Amino acid sequence: MRISGLCLGIAFANLALMTGCAEKPGPYVSGVSGPPVPGYPPNAIFLSGPPTIYKVVSLNRDGALEQLKVANPGHYAIAQRLIKAAGQICAPGAPKTLATGYQADDVSCVAGVWYESNPPKRMLTFRVDDTVYEMLVPVPL
Repeated sequence: MRISGLCLGIAFANLALMTGCAEKPGPYVSGVSGPPVPGYPPNAIFLSGPPTIYKVVSLNRDGALEQLKVANPGHYAIAQRLIKAAGQICAPGAPKTLATGYQADDVSCVAGVWYESNPPKRMLTFRVDDTVYEMLVPVPL
């Protein structure tokens, strides 16, 4: 009799705890949790708000630079400056600080990846505003 009374007491205590946990959650803390973001799982946590989505444009196909010149002359001018300096930016052992003066963010060459051609090429990527551009550029050895 004592054991069943003890079990009944534990059951009532658990029921009280479960009803206390079922209350409506408080307001979310912005940047840590919040309403679901479309395209991400509902339990995804972003520490600085929803992620920024960038558009990626490949300048490798024929006519891509001409289309960029018509569509966005400012981005075209930045791309031209980076293409002219690509031999220095993507050269083996080039300092990372070399890519800072071109009005573009995240300027980089894929390290350790060489495309076989004559002359050899590397993939140059850079971001201007909300667009990431990529292009194969010749690199002197």
